[in-house]
Amino acid sequence: MSGLLGNLAKRPAGIMKRKKTSLWAGRAQRILLGLTILVLLTLVIISEFEVKSSNFRLDQPAPRNIKARKEITTLLLPEKHQGADFRENLKDFLLWTDRTSDMRSQDGKPLTENQKIRSLRQHSSFNLSDEALKIALDLSVETRAGLNAFLVRTISPYISEGLARGELLTLGRSFNELVGRYEGTESERLLAQELLVENLMRYIPEQKTYFRDQMIVREGDIVTSDILRVLKQSDALDTRPRTSVKVLGVTMFVFVAMLTLLLYLYQFNKLIYESVGQLTLIGLIILVILILAKVIILLTRADIEFRNTPLFSPFLIPISSAGLLVAVLMDSKIAISINIIVSILATVMLDNGLTFLMVMLISGTMGVYSVSRASKRADFVRAGMHISFTNVALIFALYLMKPDAAAIFGSRIFIRDILWGFLNGIFSSILVVGALPFIEVFFRTTTAISLQELADLNHPVMQRLLQEAPGTYHHSVNVGNLGEAAAEKIGADPLLCRVGGYYHDIGKLKRPSFFIENQLSGENAHDHLSPHLSSLIITSHIRDGMELAKEYKLTNVIADIIGEHHGTTRISYFYNRALQEAKDDGKEEIKEYQFRYSGPKPRSKEAAIVMLADAIESASRTLVKPTPASIKGLIKKISNDKSNDGQFDESNLTLKDIEMIEDAFCKILMGMFHTRINYPDNDKNERHDRAEKMDRVERNSDNGKKIDEVLS
Repeated sequence: MSGLLGNLAKRPAGIMKRKKTSLWAGRAQRILLGLTILVLLTLVIISEFEVKSSNFRLDQPAPRNIKARKEITTLLLPEKHQGADFRENLKDFLLWTDRTSDMRSQDGKPLTENQKIRSLRQHSSFNLSDEALKIALDLSVETRAGLNAFLVRTISPYISEGLARGELLTLGRSFNELVGRYEGTESERLLAQELLVENLMRYIPEQKTYFRDQMIVREGDIVTSDILRVLKQSDALDTRPRTSVKVLGVTMFVFVAMLTLLLYLYQFNKLIYESVGQLTLIGLIILVILILAKVIILLTRADIEFRNTPLFSPFLIPISSAGLLVAVLMDSKIAISINIIVSILATVMLDNGLTFLMVMLISGTMGVYSVSRASKRADFVRAGMHISFTNVALIFALYLMKPDAAAIFGSRIFIRDILWGFLNGIFSSILVVGALPFIEVFFRTTTAISLQELADLNHPVMQRLLQEAPGTYHHSVNVGNLGEAAAEKIGADPLLCRVGGYYHDIGKLKRPSFFIENQLSGENAHDHLSPHLSSLIITSHIRDGMELAKEYKLTNVIADIIGEHHGTTRISYFYNRALQEAKDDGKEEIKEYQFRYSGPKPRSKEAAIVMLADAIESASRTLVKPTPASIKGLIKKISNDKSNDGQFDESNLTLKDIEMIEDAFCKILMGMFHTRINYPDNDKNERHDRAEKMDRVERNSDNGKKIDEVLS
């Protein structure tokens, strides 16, 4: 017994010191985890995981196919657009004009005017009128040389770069003014004007739009200067590392998203916020889904280079899997938040993902709703089908909203997106079902499926209870039934409360005879022990239960309920005995903390429900003549005692929740005792008076002392 005393005695100072150390350690772990997830998510989003080839050389064959990843509008300049080209063309034109003027036919006769015009047009790169060609043929050698110098001097400043179409009118007027200053005949000015305008039209760039997935260049095609320009505009030739500005932007975006999630958890679910394991699991789920998204996006982009319509589609990305997993493992509200964040982060990786974002947000929410009460694997199949049909309906609706909807329906892209949208739900559900067993093993977390397995009363621990501690077994089954009914009332997890009720007292297996429900002979082992030792034995069933939970590999949530179902409650029966003995013997003052459970207090609604169910079910057995009034009075007394003692402070239970729990317990206990209850008349005042009298009697009688002993 002395060893037991040494192991179980706790000091408040030590407890506070450990709590403070644990608090700072938890913060440090959360910060480190947050930074790690931030870096990994940023790397996944900004990295391309592909080699961008820069082996595209001017006038050389293209080494591979390149398609536009997004809509690109560019200006295509003519191949010959430098001043030297114009000068050569003008020189050739005037040279052929000179030659054509002296040409003769095969019989030695001079060519006719029409023959000269046809010959000159055949060898000229300028598209001039017959009148202008006729004027050119009539020019003297000196005049042609002067015209050549004037034209080169006039046009050279304007043809080193391409001209926008909007500049044509203004530039044309400038040329007209310049031609008007030319010192020559009217005919010569007409020829000069046609040559300038013809050249001007030649150097106006052509505007061209490449649509998403449209081929820019095929493997083996000669690379022109225009193609090189388009490739640079589409980032296909960008071999530089990501700029620090872009990395900073993505990092800030991910940081704000993760911070928003953490603040949500801090405000609405501190239990998960304070659990580094749960936060790690959330981070890994987000990370894995985004890696899958990146792989599918890259497969789609790679396929674009070989097909006009790529085989893969972003609608294959199993975004819904993140929400499904979190809904099953943690909470539906958190799952919706995760679905929103993952959808947005995946959209950041897409160039034009607004349609994708809308589909994933809605279908993911549908998936979370579908598995909110999942308790068997078939429920995931149903959830997957819900996601599939939601995707198909949304994609169909969004295509209807497009301006060219009639032309798109029946197209390969439409059929592809509908197909992958449907398969997305199936893929997501398969991924979730496959991942759950591994998550349960590595993170020791709990799902409705594993809880259903633990709910089997043939479980080895429950069979041990039945054989070694039958009183505790029947008490635990009743606690599970009470907890389940109360959880349904307030919207908590009924299955978790039922299973938690079954296993909450398994620690009593170590010393079953020290607990009153197992003392079938009527002899109480504590009658021969000091109150201090009895208190240590009673409280030790919490520690023993935690050890058994570990031995039988029970899930963390069940272990938490085992460890929290008494909170820091005072063991009143033995505390009062100790006070009386100290008073009688004149011993030193009794320290109350030595007669309290070491905690922690219930940190979830389910743990708080099991705490109340445990206390009320035990105390209800002491009622000699159970009536509705006495049952209600007992429930109210125990509930008020727990609440006033601060046992529910960390459980998120509201006063309304507690009232609903009391009503649920009252109905169940009345059903359990219905064969022994004598119902009073319906007069409310009479029932109230009787309840008050029963409370006073039970608090002041030996029966009240019995309640304290049972609650211990």
